[in-house]
Amino acid sequence: MSTIKPGSPQPMGSDLPRVDAHVIQPGEYEELPELTDEMLARAVFKKAGRPQVADANGQAPEDDAAAACGN
Repeated sequence: MSTIKPGSPQPMGSDLPRVDAHVIQPGEYEELPELTDEMLARAVFKKAGRPQVADANGQAPEDDAAAACGN
């Protein structure tokens, strides 16, 4: 019986050398839509998976670490 010890690295199961060797072609960029103002207006700001309330100006709340540093 084969057991996996806790904390042991798990096999990736993917072919990383093949992925690294792939060169992105111009046609692959056509798959992505352009971001519009409407899309950005629907965005939900989340921190630790929980939605954050925007301020009166529609700005996302500051990161706690950045606020503590004065940034």
